[in-house]
Amino acid sequence: MHSLYGRPWWKVLHQKLHRRRHGYYPFQLQAIEESEAKVVHSHGGNSGRRNFRLARRMGLPHCVSFYGADIWKGALNPECLADYREMFQTSALFLVEGAAMRDKVVSLGCPPGKKVQIQHLGIRPEQIVFRNRVVEGEAEIHVLMAGRAIEKKGHLCGLQAFHRVASRHPQARLTIMTWGDKVDRVDRIDRLKDYVVEWGPWRIGSKLSDNCHTPKVPPVHAAMPSLPESQCACRQW
Repeated sequence: MHSLYGRPWWKVLHQKLHRRRHGYYPFQLQAIEESEAKVVHSHGGNSGRRNFRLARRMGLPHCVSFYGADIWKGALNPECLADYREMFQTSALFLVEGAAMRDKVVSLGCPPGKKVQIQHLGIRPEQIVFRNRVVEGEAEIHVLMAGRAIEKKGHLCGLQAFHRVASRHPQARLTIMTWGDKVDRVDRIDRLKDYVVEWGPWRIGSKLSDNCHTPKVPPVHAAMPSLPESQCACRQW
């Protein structure tokens, strides 16, 4: 793990000044050399903007995975769009989650064809053996809802749906892991105060999930929620 976090402030300042001038951090060069990396992968378009000059400097192929807002919102920012267009010409591969995002990437200047590939991140349910999970007697049923408290994540819809469940199954309990500018709106659903057992920030997600039976992901738009996805894979919810 190579990171700026935990380094003395003067070293961080030096790294940031170098990045402002050259487009990458010096410690990234060291990390690539020490690991003998063969490819630079950027998780998200914003990371791609920061890394394509680094990959070019090191003579390595650069792969970028787009996930949503990084490409749709980024297209509205002239500075971001200029970086993307340069990145599209110099980087080797771009991974997207569907045809609509692929077409959007191409419309912004990426050459069509093999340079943009669709990588579906969803699971194959037919390959997963069903496990019937039973809660004995009147034991509590714990549900975890995670994500930023913004409109598109659908927390208000999720809380309304959970209220319907709790009215029929009073032993149901909801744990909410969230942050953002809409937390106060989520917190005002008074009729759920007896069922919401804990609020927590993102960083304690694994701890909160240990005691939950199922994740609840109610996004307004189609999405691939990374935290519940990874925890489902690890814990076989």
